[in-house]
Amino acid sequence: MIEVYSAKQAAEIDSIAIEERGFERTILMENAGRSVAEAIFNLDIERRSAAVICGKGHNGGDGIVAARHLRENGWEVLVVFIEDPEDFAPDTKYFFDLLSLGHHKRPKYHCQQVFLFSQFLLYYNAPK
Repeated sequence: MIEVYSAKQAAEIDSIAIEERGFERTILMENAGRSVAEAIFNLDIERRSAAVICGKGHNGGDGIVAARHLRENGWEVLVVFIEDPEDFAPDTKYFFDLLSLGHHKRPKYHCQQVFLFSQFLLYYNAPK
């Protein structure tokens, strides 16, 4: 059975990992984003395209990491930022800069899946 944590519990777990165990927040974000991408790879989705909508906080950073992993695995990915990147949390800005390297064009296509990290919503196989 998969355990589900509230936002407060997740923040406490992150705090323990960072402050007591010595993990860097960027490592936690990389692991979270990669895990989301891996879960998406396991879905039965024909069309390998997605839109990832990210806010300025750490969940947005997780989304940026997931988008990067999707792109690296051949997916067409449109990343939509609902905040100005100048207002991003420092770790989120780090991943934004990493994603931006070499990806100056935005692909245009009909998106069938939307993965929204800023509000913890995962929705896929949307009707056309």
